[in-house]
Parts: sequence; C-alpha cells; structure tokens
Amino acid sequence: MNIGIFGGCVSRDIFRLFPERDHVQHYSARTSLISQFSEPTKVDLNDINLSSAFQKRIVAADFNKTLKKDLESLDVDFFIIDFLVERISLLANGNKYITRSKELSNSGILNNKKYRLGKVVNRKADDMVLLHEWFNACDQFIASLQKNFKPNQIILNEVYLTEQYREQSEIKNFDEKQTEGIRETNSLLKMYYSYFKARYPSINCIQISKENNVGDLNHQWGLSPMHFVDDYYLEARQQLNKIYQENQVQTTTL
Repeated sequence: MNIGIFGGCVSRDIFRLFPERDHVQHYSARTSLISQFSEPTKVDLNDINLSSAFQKRIVAADFNKTLKKDLESLDVDFFIIDFLVERISLLANGNKYITRSKELSNSGILNNKKYRLGKVVNRKADDMVLLHEWFNACDQFIASLQKNFKPNQIILNEVYLTEQYREQSEIKNFDEKQTEGIRETNSLLKMYYSYFKARYPSINCIQISKENNVGDLNHQWGLSPMHFVDDYYLEARQQLNKIYQENQVQTTTL
C-alpha cells in the first residue's frame, strides 16, 4: 500500500513494525491545521538550524503552508489522519499562525530577530475563539481532501493520550499532574475528532481497544502518553488491513 499521513508519530509508527509491506509516500508532521490554512510566513531555510533534514523540512512546510498543494499531487491508496499535533500551542501574528513545535524551538528561529512570529496561544477546550479558528481550518482541510480523494481513501486514526503504561508485566499510572494534562488534551481531541467525522461522513476510522491503549516504558522513542505498546500498533495494522480488504471487495463488485 502507498500511504500518506497527516498526524503524529503514532500513525507513522503503525508502519514501523512492517517496513517491508508499505510505502509511506508523504508524512505531514508537527503542523497544525490552523497554521496550514493561514497566511504563509517567509522563512530562509538557512535560518532553520537543524541537523535533521526531516525536521528542517517540516518546520519549513509549517511556514510555507504546503499541505494543500501536497494533497493535490499525492497518489496514495489511503490518507491517514490524526490530530495529536493539535495539542501543541501556536504563535499568532494577525492572521498568520505558526505551530510552536519542539522542532521550531530547537531551530533557533524563535531567537532570531528577523522573525516576528507573534504571541503564544495555548490550546484550551473552552477557548471558543481558537476553536472557531480550528473548525474553519478543518472545513478547508476537508474540502481539499474531498477534491483529491474518495471518502473510502480517508482513514481517521482516533488517537488519544493514555493514562497508563506498562513496565515489564506491571501496568502503572502516570503521575497526577500528567494525568490531569492528559485528560485536558483528550477532551480537546474528542471535540476535534467528533467535528471531523460529523463534517466528513463515509470515511474510515481506526479506534483502538482500551486494553491496548497503554504506554510502553521501553518504547523506541521513550516513555510518553503517546508511545504505546506494540499491541497498539498491531491492532491498528489489523484494522487497516480490514479497511483495505473491504475496499478491494467494493472495487471488485463495482
């Protein structure tokens, strides 16, 4: 399968366990819909001081707002979406937004006087102004998806942060402060996923069972509420296979 992704490492890591089976043709990461569907901000690539070519590319893409154009040129079997990035704060300067990602923070641009990126805007479930901005950006995102894909090519990966993690055979809870933040983020994510599904019927969804929605102390990328046990990704892969098979049957019967 040829795959496109807009989302976080969770959607990308579905294919980490099966690198020989699929080709991830496109991966838009660390960029918010609010940013992507706002006005571009000029950036000099030489000012993005990151050694990773991938990280440099995603910071540049967030400034240049390349998502809409990227969607027009993709030739994939499925386009997978999650909204984990939408927990990250933004920088707002008038009608221009930038995603305040870790990569941006590490790039040196925030300390470069050439760039005036505006004030920090944190994500809150009760911030109706920012929610309205996101809903508007989401509508534009859906319009671009509908222009370039069939509904059955779209897969919404409903990723939520987990409150628990596995250490060897024992299940443990993240601490109280972390759990509070996890619940706040999940409340926001639930609104985003609900809105997307209501606006875009007939798409496919991946929803992981509670028993596999568990973090992994020994995850390749370290312990985090979004770094899961292998069974999480295996279940996601099984659901993806089912979606693929159902689409093959539908295509054959047309």
